[in-house]
Amino acid sequence: MELLKIWRHGVSGELYRKKAIEYALDERKVIWQCYGVQTDFPYTIFDQMKIVSDLWGNNGKNPVFHFVISFEKRTVDDPYVAMAYVKRIFEHLLPSHQIVISIHKEDHLGSLYHAHVVMSTTNFLNGDLFQNKRDNFFRIGQNVADVTHHCCLFELPRPEENKGSNEDMVQDQNGDQKEDKKKNKKYIRIFTPKW
Repeated sequence: MELLKIWRHGVSGELYRKKAIEYALDERKVIWQCYGVQTDFPYTIFDQMKIVSDLWGNNGKNPVFHFVISFEKRTVDDPYVAMAYVKRIFEHLLPSHQIVISIHKEDHLGSLYHAHVVMSTTNFLNGDLFQNKRDNFFRIGQNVADVTHHCCLFELPRPEENKGSNEDMVQDQNGDQKEDKKKNKKYIRIFTPKW
């Protein structure tokens, strides 16, 4: 099963944008591609993303989403296949968002390659924000399943504001799952490929 995680760090703002780009492009990268930016140097990418978000008045809002996709060894045993899959998974966002895709090689828990995708939330064509909504994330999770033809486990850490809530049980909008917030600090869903 493939694994999709999404890290949201709205409270860290610009610091997180810088750290996420640096992390994706650190020495562990095997191959990488950048979209909507003119270089692969992390500080220049950071500056270009900041200029676009400021231009559209989106400064102070969640600047990036950091997606991590871990591919099973049976699915991906080559970094170029991983890159091709990631480009297909995000093809609906590549023409309008500044995105860094980096493939890391790490033999861990049944995965040899995983992808880091750092995406600016600002659409550089019209200034719209990629909203922090489950439907947006569900589309990416379904794309992972459809592109790889394997199930995709989707994990979304719960926002910090959920800590200390009086509400013990939650149910997502589709009624998929109930979970105890005190025991599990993340939202989980499994996507199956559409044949």
